Amino acid sequence: MQFAIVDNKRTEPKKNLRGNCPLCNASVLARCGSINTHHWAHAKNENCDSWSEAETYWHKSWKGIFPEKNREVIITKCDKKHFADIRTENNVIIELQNSSIKPDVIKARESFYGKRMLWIINGLKYIDQISIKNDEILYDDIKRLKKEDKIPFITSQNIPLSTPEISSYLNHLDDFEFLWNNPVKRWKYSERPIFLDIPGEYILWIVSGKGEKHGRMEVKSKKKFIEKYGGNYSTFLSLVK
Repeated sequence: MQFAIVDNKRTEPKKNLRGNCPLCNASVLARCGSINTHHWAHAKNENCDSWSEAETYWHKSWKGIFPEKNREVIITKCDKKHFADIRTENNVIIELQNSSIKPDVIKARESFYGKRMLWIINGLKYIDQISIKNDEILYDDIKRLKKEDKIPFITSQNIPLSTPEISSYLNHLDDFEFLWNNPVKRWKYSERPIFLDIPGEYILWIVSGKGEKHGRMEVKSKKKFIEKYGGNYSTFLSLVK
């Protein structure tokens, strides 16, 4: 949790500071160690929002590109309250997911937030498992790219997203067929757009094949994506360095 109520104001954690949870009003403590991302934690080691996950620097970076008023917004529906990671000025809910999540929680969150919601998944842990399917047309394009852009020519059938020059390849693609070794099957239950955040200047929209070994992703500019929803791309670049 990035914010607590201190002296009636939303406040970020600082060493030895105490506050109250904006959702349940319980006492919370600022956790400002040297290892974990600085955050607020309930004094009794409880979490009033069952959908919350441990705050990481990845979460903090994505939240940090949006105005404070758009971060950790309390959404109330049918006498239930939850923190939305980000609610844009156009009332789009962006949920950031880094850890494992159960299918029933995916369904519950999507039902609660409605159709104007999307997911951003931390793709760093999956890039070794996901590859661009290298068909004959793409293979010819890559041969051309080697000459024009002087990027390494990969002769294998598929191109892993963990390839150091992956941004150079994606720069020439609008979309691609993917192969996902050991896919995260729980995401097949999602009915909302899912975007995979990978290192570099692109974010990938899983258009088809959620939770499957095969599917299609569209390549989106991370800068355009962030600016579309009201974030600051320059701030993002400074946070992810």
